[in-house]
Amino acid sequence: MNWPAYDADSGTDHHTPPPTPMKRIGIVLAGVVIVVSFFPWIWRWSPWADRTADGLLDDPTYALIADPICEAANAELEALPNALDAATTAERGEQVRSANVILNEMVDDLEAEITGSERDVENLNEWIRDWRTYLENRDDYAERIAVDENAVFYVAAEGIERLDRRIPRFANANEMWSCITPDDIA
Repeated sequence: MNWPAYDADSGTDHHTPPPTPMKRIGIVLAGVVIVVSFFPWIWRWSPWADRTADGLLDDPTYALIADPICEAANAELEALPNALDAATTAERGEQVRSANVILNEMVDDLEAEITGSERDVENLNEWIRDWRTYLENRDDYAERIAVDENAVFYVAAEGIERLDRRIPRFANANEMWSCITPDDIA
């Protein structure tokens, strides 16, 4: 058996060539890439990172005004028969249209109360636009379900996020717990 020569004084194996300069550069670069890839996580949990939620209003006053408006609309919606319990598709379409009337009035009232910083007004206007688009989706569904029992409720998206998730996320971030999308359409 032919064992590699080992120099006990220097701790080196004479049959293993030393790393080339390019290999050393590669090892250093790999280490740098690994450290740099963890930097965003380290920064995120550092005391200097901004922890403000996306869409969080600068002034919570609007939420104090908006939540009661939405609570009142939700009380009206609860008084209506649930569209999911409709006996016919025509009845279901009518129930969705009735709910949409209440929701449109709610959104009109919410829009009339918009106040705050320029950033708040911009965020709130975007939220109201999302509501308007969502209500258009509901109107479209009400028309289609009235004549087709297999109609599907399509919800628009902003980027990759559907409006029926985006609207409640903004509402919940700003403690407007009652201002989320209703669950009367499956």
